[in-house]
Amino acid sequence: MSPAKPRRPHVMRAAITMFGTIVGAGIFGLPHAVAASGYLIGLFWMLALAGAVVTVHLLFGEVVLATQEDHRLLGYVRMYLGRYAGAVENVASILGLVGGCLAYLILAGLFTQQLLAPVLAVSPVWGSLALALFGVFPALFGTDFLDGVDAWMCWGLLVAFLLLIFKALTGFVPANLTGVHLSQGFLPYGVVLFSYGGLAAVSDVRDLAGGDPKRTRRAIVIGTLMAVALTILFVTAVVGALGSGTTAESVSGLNARFGGLVPLLAAAAGFLAVVTSYVINVDYLKNQFRKDYRWPKWLSVALALGTPLVLFLLGIRNFGRLIGLLGSVLVGVEGVLVVLLYRVVRKKYPDKVLKIPAWPLWILMAVYATGAVYELTVGLYR
Repeated sequence: MSPAKPRRPHVMRAAITMFGTIVGAGIFGLPHAVAASGYLIGLFWMLALAGAVVTVHLLFGEVVLATQEDHRLLGYVRMYLGRYAGAVENVASILGLVGGCLAYLILAGLFTQQLLAPVLAVSPVWGSLALALFGVFPALFGTDFLDGVDAWMCWGLLVAFLLLIFKALTGFVPANLTGVHLSQGFLPYGVVLFSYGGLAAVSDVRDLAGGDPKRTRRAIVIGTLMAVALTILFVTAVVGALGSGTTAESVSGLNARFGGLVPLLAAAAGFLAVVTSYVINVDYLKNQFRKDYRWPKWLSVALALGTPLVLFLLGIRNFGRLIGLLGSVLVGVEGVLVVLLYRVVRKKYPDKVLKIPAWPLWILMAVYATGAVYELTVGLYR
């Protein structure tokens, strides 16, 4: 028998993977931040940071394409930038994963409350605790049960977003998009970065594109811009419909404004997306404790599950504030590291790497670094 033919590289399949990784929990929190700052300010950040994020995704794609070994971002940082930069990324990665798990716990509670509202009034705390309990199983036994589920979640979430956008546009009020609140002008910055993040998908995009540089670059750009377009359309529709009544996770505000089945479907799709993202993050965090620190499995599982849960029980439950901090600081740090990685890899493999001038890279690092410093020095106290 002749061997099976390898699957043909496909740019759109790779682009959809990029798109599905980016579109997640963050998009639900972005309308609230944009409404608080004023739509025009929010639109500025969504457009300006789209260019920055596409560039960072492409730069990381160059690193992945040029390197024979397959690593996570942490592995590439250690390989090319040394152990001290690796230590920075290790801390940033752990804090980002813990913060991400905490954000998913918060959002799961809010979605659960909306799902059960027609039949039962419950505190969102119970939905968060249910997700934390569910996370025990994948933390102990792995995430193989998610194979094939993520793709369905991606399509389900896309359909839910399109239904929500259509519903919101039926109540669109142009005046809701005219406000400008300069005192909150920086608020959307971190939330946009958190919402646009897709570095984790770049290696998969390369594989689906057959390792071909042109296909990989095209898929990264198409997938990222598809996510940006959906995000801007969703934010515009929700803020246009709700204005100052835009809620932290968007769905409860739409439910109060319109009612009916569509917001409930969105809450259900969002909850399922949160479940998959949460268990993947928990498993990733557990493995980082085991592989990087060589801690025993029981301790790694306990810390991966317990740390975000303890933070949640201590009262850290402001979803929008949390993802803004994660985006500004941790995504900012990783953005700077990716630029530094690209510069090293370009010198080492000049014939393999796409040539990008130095000046936009310096601007990119300055934007990410300034945003992180501002968030830590000023943003925390607003």
